[in-house]
Amino acid sequence: MKKALFLLPLLALIGCGPSAAEIESKVRAELKKQQDSLSLLQNNTAELPSKYGGEWTSQCILDIDYRINIQNKENKFYFDIRWGNGIESRAEIIKSNGSIEADKILNNNDGSYSCYFTIAGKPVAFKLYYEESSVIYVTMLLPQKESSSVVLFNCSTIENQDDFFKLEEKYSTEIPNKSSQDGLYPFASKALLKVSDLNSFTKQDLKIMRNEIYARHGYIFKTAEMKTYFSRQSWYKGQYNDVTSMFSSIEKQNIELIQKYE
Repeated sequence: MKKALFLLPLLALIGCGPSAAEIESKVRAELKKQQDSLSLLQNNTAELPSKYGGEWTSQCILDIDYRINIQNKENKFYFDIRWGNGIESRAEIIKSNGSIEADKILNNNDGSYSCYFTIAGKPVAFKLYYEESSVIYVTMLLPQKESSSVVLFNCSTIENQDDFFKLEEKYSTEIPNKSSQDGLYPFASKALLKVSDLNSFTKQDLKIMRNEIYARHGYIFKTAEMKTYFSRQSWYKGQYNDVTSMFSSIEKQNIELIQKYE
């Protein structure tokens, strides 16, 4: 009898808790959330669509200052790169001296792809945005240079010189606003990262990656370094002294992970 009386409050508590159906529903929801995050991350690391294949240059006549030749060989993407002419201040000479395989290709989920390389021991990265069969926009991400965006043309698809001049007149030499304006590492706000995803980035890259999460929510930076850096980003608008309550679960976990390795 005493045992029964002792169990009554416990049974009452159990009876007041969530039902088995509610618990199952919560578990299913959490599993789906984890699967969606994993799927997003898997979709983030990507292959370039075949339409990006071919040789893209800044000129179909005259000397070539900017060229990216993209080839898919056995499901691996190789790039032959020449970026800049050593005269214009907006771009330094980057030459891959033959085809090199991309270290990483990320789908930015906005129509653009970020491609990362190691050239002469230094990290190099470009963002590619496909406009039409004869035109792509290319932005240098690493090393950072002001106004390092150009229009490249697939000359093999342009029938004559007059068509090239029309295209050249139609498209400006700067990448349009419709391409990603969320910084260099928008994926840090969209998918859970793993340690292996950070291996190809320098400590400075990781610092920018982490602080971009704050910047996307309009954080007003306190350090001179971050104030100066983000004041130069056209997409950034500092509005709030504290944005931690705005972070998604994914962003909170990524900040914690990145901070360990920066």
